[in-house]
Amino acid sequence: MPRVYLALVKAYEQLGRLDEALNAFEVGIEVAKQVNDILSLRNLNLDGGTIFLRKEEYEKARFYTEQALDLNNKTGSDPILSMSINQQLAIIAFKTGQVSNAKTYIEKTLSYEVIHQPGTEATKVGSLVLYSDIEASLGNGLKAHELIKEAKAISDSLTDADNARKIAELETIYETEKKEAQIELLEVKNEAANLRLIVTIIIAVVLIGGTSIGFIIYSRRRAELKRKEMKELKTELDNYGTMLAEKNKFMEQIQENLEELKIDAKSFQTQKGILSIVDSLSQNIQLTDQEEKLFKRIEQVNAGFFNELRKQSSEITQHDERLASLVQMGLSNKEIAPILGISPKSVNQARYRLKKKLKLEPQIELIEYLKNIAA
Repeated sequence: MPRVYLALVKAYEQLGRLDEALNAFEVGIEVAKQVNDILSLRNLNLDGGTIFLRKEEYEKARFYTEQALDLNNKTGSDPILSMSINQQLAIIAFKTGQVSNAKTYIEKTLSYEVIHQPGTEATKVGSLVLYSDIEASLGNGLKAHELIKEAKAISDSLTDADNARKIAELETIYETEKKEAQIELLEVKNEAANLRLIVTIIIAVVLIGGTSIGFIIYSRRRAELKRKEMKELKTELDNYGTMLAEKNKFMEQIQENLEELKIDAKSFQTQKGILSIVDSLSQNIQLTDQEEKLFKRIEQVNAGFFNELRKQSSEITQHDERLASLVQMGLSNKEIAPILGISPKSVNQARYRLKKKLKLEPQIELIEYLKNIAA
């Protein structure tokens, strides 16, 4: 009876005895052909494809899996089984470097209307993880990350053992051979369903691991680029602070010069001196333009940070944003003061007001809170 060999194939595969599973598979195929049991022949071909996939014999795996697909179409195309077949074809295509074909198969797997029905969650997890790997290999990092997040959310819901047993029972309900199966054979199928779930989750975990590594590398590169931008911006701020200090010193000198000129403002030398001071003031005003460019640079580097900051409070002003960006960069009150044109004491007061607007508890450090938002 073909179903007995089908049960043997699954049992040997579960134990990892793949060669014995193949022997039972070959005999089962012949028996199924003799009695013209199309359903058993379809399932045996799918299991044969799975075994050869595990043995990394991809051409044979593709051949038997495609055979299973043809037989499934001839018997009325069971949508749940079609999902498993297309998922397996996608894995084979991806393993052999046929990324475009893999994407086509996996999109077809996820297109079935039964994807949200009970018993198909594990198949969806494996499909989403594989889809993520495919998108990552095509350079679509953001889409790959969204897919892996969706897969992880579903996978987390399957970790409970009771849920896994319920899923196996629900999968059994959708088996087309339920009415014909005997009680003993049904128990074997339940075990096989459990095994498929375990294998799918193992594959999902392995694929998640591979995709996660790629995403970690991608994230580290972005973080390194962000650190480089922040370092350059901090250097610009340091230079700007130095220029402001020189400007203040210059303005004090101007004030002294003007005091001296007040004594006699009628002589030619006095008029010449005043003109010289005016020229100096014109040159020094250029710092104002540089200040605008600098703050525009701060806004560009911290655009995402400002958006998150505004979400925390509707009372945030532009001055608050500039202060917050300088604080989260690690600048001290003394360094921030000349950049904002206020005293260190005023910086401290502004920090207190910002903390109050954000409704932070006294024990929460403002700099740590802002760095978390920036991250």
